[in-house]
Amino acid sequence: MNQQEDKKRKAELQEKYKQKEKPTGVYQVRNNVNGKVLIGSCVDINSMFNRLKFELNTGLQRIPGLLRDWKQYGEDSFSFETLEELKIKKGEFQDVKHELQKLEEKWLERIQPYDEKGYNRRPNVAV
Repeated sequence: MNQQEDKKRKAELQEKYKQKEKPTGVYQVRNNVNGKVLIGSCVDINSMFNRLKFELNTGLQRIPGLLRDWKQYGEDSFSFETLEELKIKKGEFQDVKHELQKLEEKWLERIQPYDEKGYNRRPNVAV
């Protein structure tokens, strides 16, 4: 394969990757030792899992309790799973950000991953 064919092949693979459907929805990171969970949502759950693992392995995590447990128990003590995927409607307008927020709120209410049960911060409650 010559250099031009190689460049063309790389461009085709990049375009194919961009068009690939990505799982969008709510995810959970579970500490299988103490049962604590982190709930979140993202338009590309697989990329988020990779990002979280990278941050945790390099100590860059923004969630101190999760990082502390990651260091204490190790990567093998955690599982990453999709709780619910958002169905993307092709060809029509969809406020994905808003729908993801509502879906995440539903799961946060259901699981209550706060304090001793999880790594999420409690939402600010207006008085």
